[in-house]
Amino acid sequence: MYHNLKILLCVMLPEGVVSLFVVGDVMEDALFKCAVQYAEHGLHVWFVSPQPFNKLPQSATRLSQDILRLITFLYLKEESDLLTHLNRVHLWHKYPQVIIINSFETYCKDNALMNAFIVSSAFDAVSSCARRHSLKKAHLVIASRETYHNLTDMYFPRVFAFTNDDEFIGLVKNDVT
Repeated sequence: MYHNLKILLCVMLPEGVVSLFVVGDVMEDALFKCAVQYAEHGLHVWFVSPQPFNKLPQSATRLSQDILRLITFLYLKEESDLLTHLNRVHLWHKYPQVIIINSFETYCKDNALMNAFIVSSAFDAVSSCARRHSLKKAHLVIASRETYHNLTDMYFPRVFAFTNDDEFIGLVKNDVT
């Protein structure tokens, strides 16, 4: 099992892409804080989830409109909806520099090839965003209850076992600074 962070040096990532796969239960609040962390650094964020938040975290009420405007919530129920958005990211006027995918297991089925296609589409979308950004850098955060070793071993140099918000947000802060 994963300890806190697993580094694989053999993974080949697209240039300018910083990726993180987070494994754990009920991470919506932490992922929202993650989105805010990126937005506070001026990055446009897509927060993708199969269902809307039941309620926003209390910290959301204290956020400025400028920060909230940088976060776009996309509620995509099916993997086909997710793939459509990922494969059309280059057509958006306000493209993201960060894509966060919550509840990734919802989009994955028992088809390893389709799961790999979803992940590679996410990397392709983020790579496209990185090329358009002035810093030539973009971020992909995928959160799931399942580990998907076949995907994480191949695509993610960093897999984080979620235990608490603070440790996770600390990791995100290091990525953005």
